[in-house]
This record gives sequence, structure tokens and C-alpha cells, in this order.
Amino acid sequence: MEEEAQVQPVEQEREVPQPVVGFPQPTQKKKGGFGKFVIIFLGLAILAVIAYLVFKGVSGGDAEPTATPSVESSSDTSEIIDTETPAPSPTTDKSTISVKVLNGTGITGEAGFLQDIFKTLGYSKIEVGNATDQSNTSTEISYSSDLAQDLMDEVTAKLKTVYQTVTTKTSSGQASDIVVTTGLRKGATPKPSAAASTSPKPSTSPSPSPIGTPNLNF
Repeated sequence: MEEEAQVQPVEQEREVPQPVVGFPQPTQKKKGGFGKFVIIFLGLAILAVIAYLVFKGVSGGDAEPTATPSVESSSDTSEIIDTETPAPSPTTDKSTISVKVLNGTGITGEAGFLQDIFKTLGYSKIEVGNATDQSNTSTEISYSSDLAQDLMDEVTAKLKTVYQTVTTKTSSGQASDIVVTTGLRKGATPKPSAAASTSPKPSTSPSPSPIGTPNLNF
């Protein structure tokens, strides 16, 4: 009996530590949850860095094309300037220049006289006629704006050696390239007017004259 009483307490002492074996399991679960949190945090940090780099790259790429349009616009401007239509060159060929000479003095032959002067200057397309006003004292020259300046200077200088007064102007759209209305030559006097004389002549029956006969003073 005494031996059995001594054995039983030993068996009870061995059974006491058994509940301690189950405690480490909750601790391992806590460590696993903390690791997941760290991984998620690191992933968010990496995504933030990538997003920053992408944004910086996009913003930096937008600034580069700004310099390109200015270069293209300057090249386009040079091309437009190069392709502009040049202004037409002034007329210098005397054989193609038309000249119209009008007798403005009423003195017969003045238009034909000036026609010969133009022929000596090299012009061939010359038309003569009478001006509406037959009392001009100044010679008037009207040049087409298409003529070369040296041709205009040549004609003006020549006529100033012949006539008392010479005036010039430039016009666009006139029928002839050069139009001259003659005035008085140097040393000439105006043609006397056809006024009646102071002593009246006896009246006679007038002889019939052709109707519409032009006054040819060329």
C-alpha cells in the first residue's frame, strides 16, 4: 500500500506541463500577419516611386516638342518668300511700245513733226491725230506705268530741247504707252484765232461747203 501511494504523486506531476505545448501557435499567426503588412507597404512604396518616375518622364517629354514648331515655322516662312511671284520687269523694247501724238496747237504739221522725232529715237508704232483743245502752249506727256524709267527720261529730255514747256505724268491703264499733246516749239507763237477782221466785208451768198469735213492739222 505504501508503494502505490508514492507512485501516484509522480504521475500527477508529469501531467501538469501538457497544456504548455499549445501556446506557441498563436504567436506564429501574429508574426505572419505583420509580414504581410510589410510586404503591402513595400509594394505601395514601389508603386509610388514608379508613378513618380512615369509622371516626370511624361512632363519632361512634353517640354521637348515646344522648340520644334518655331524651327518649322521659320522654314515655312523662307519657302513662302522664295516662291513669291516676282514683279514684272518694265517694258524696254521700243518696237513694242505704242506712241500717240496729238496736235494741240492748231498749227498744221506739228503732229507729223513730232512723229519724225520719235522715229529717230527708235519707235515705230506711232499714231497721230488732233487734240480736242487746239490752244495748247505747253507740251504734255503721259507715260504708262509699265515703261522703264530710262525710256521716259530719254523722251522727256529730247522734247525739252524742242518745245518751250514740257510737263510729264505717269498713268496706268491708258490705251497707248506714250501719249503726247504738242505745245509750242521754241521760238513759235500761237496760231492767230479765226476772229472776224475789224473792217466788215460785204455780205455775199456763201458757197455750200461739205458737211462734217474734219479739221486736219496733223
